[in-house]
Amino acid sequence: MTAAAKKTKTTWKDGSARMWRFCEIYAADPEANATRAAKAAGYAAKNADSQACRLLKRSDVRAKIRELRADLVEQHGINRDSVILDLREVFRRCMQAQPVLEWDSAAKDYMPSGEYRFDARGAIKAAELLARITGLMDGELDGAMPDVAIVRGFGGGDGQ
Repeated sequence: MTAAAKKTKTTWKDGSARMWRFCEIYAADPEANATRAAKAAGYAAKNADSQACRLLKRSDVRAKIRELRADLVEQHGINRDSVILDLREVFRRCMQAQPVLEWDSAAKDYMPSGEYRFDARGAIKAAELLARITGLMDGELDGAMPDVAIVRGFGGGDGQ
């Protein structure tokens, strides 16, 4: 190996402090922003994005990040079942009907309008995440979902 190759090749032992810190920060970041983790770990801001990319290509770094994330999950008591239960609760709450209030100037107060709304975006996102976690979006549970037929002209008189 040439001297230049030795200089550019970083082993876990050589770069352990910054690499370790990068792994810790990246593993704990819920948005998983590698550039931000590289900057916080002490890499220069001007090349943090390329350093982050280089680090994430390393199998030892990826393995350490997986290990740290698994430790965080265990430490906080998070598992597949708890996530599913929490998402079901989010979905249930988003689907609850909330009365639409209108200002009544005579009563000088907000009064129910007779209409109701719910958090459709929250419900859809929770349902999507539940489907992903349970494998319904991956085709992992083939046959678990009923077949759906597309009906043309639904509600129309021509049947097309």
